[in-house]
Order: sequence, then structure tokens, then C-alpha cells
Amino acid sequence: MQPDFAAYERAARDRVTALDGEIDAETFAVAFNAFRLSTWLLQDFETNVYRPHGLSLAGFRLLFTLWTLGDLPPAEVARLAGVTKAAVSASLNTLERDGLAARVRSETDARRVTVRLTAAGARRVEVVYRVQNERGASCSAASRARN
Repeated sequence: MQPDFAAYERAARDRVTALDGEIDAETFAVAFNAFRLSTWLLQDFETNVYRPHGLSLAGFRLLFTLWTLGDLPPAEVARLAGVTKAAVSASLNTLERDGLAARVRSETDARRVTVRLTAAGARRVEVVYRVQNERGASCSAASRARN
């Protein structure tokens, strides 16, 4: 039989607190559960929010960053969206193909590129963010109901 999450957390806490040095069990529990929750939430959003709207997690984060801040260089999009430069490049290929974002070369220096959200991209972010917000509210309500 597979251990449940509570058993997993207890076993992990016991292992790390047995390490040499001072390991604070409460600090462990906060980090362990924050990581577990964020992983679960991102996987849930990817499966139930982004993919049904033709986006990946990286693609949505890229579009949301541009929607929030406007045109940016790809490296800045990566930094702010919390994804790698490679993920931005790969996501941009798909987003450009789908007409949601565009790479724009500088008129004075062709080596300089910024990323721009298209009108279709802005509409997609608005729709998908609403769905994400509803999904997050449902998850929050379920969590509050259990407590």
C-alpha cells in the first residue's frame, strides 16, 4: 500500500530532523507543504486551465507577464515569469504560430528583440486568467471547508 501524504510528511520530517545539526521541524513542515501545494496547484492549473485553452504553463506565464508589463526583451520575460530563456524561446515559437505574441526587431539594431502581446494574446490571457481565478477560488473553498 502506498503511504498517504500525512505519512510521507511525518517520515520526511523524521528523516531530516535526524540529520546532524539543528534542523527545525516547523521550518521543514512549512517548506515541505509550500512546495507540495505549489506543485499540486501548478499541475492542476496546467491540466484544467492552461491546456484546455491551448497553452502551457510557460506560455501562460509569458503571456501574463507581457499583459501586465507590456513589451519586454525575452531575457526579461524569462526572469519575471520565472521560466528559463529556453522555455521562453520554445513558448514564443508556439505563441507566435498561434498569433498570441510576436517578436519585434529593433529598427536601429536588428540584434535587439522585444516580445509583444497581440490583441488575440491579450484576449486569451483575460479569458484564461478568469478560469484560473475561478479554479483557485474553488480550491481555496475546498481547503477552507476541510478546516
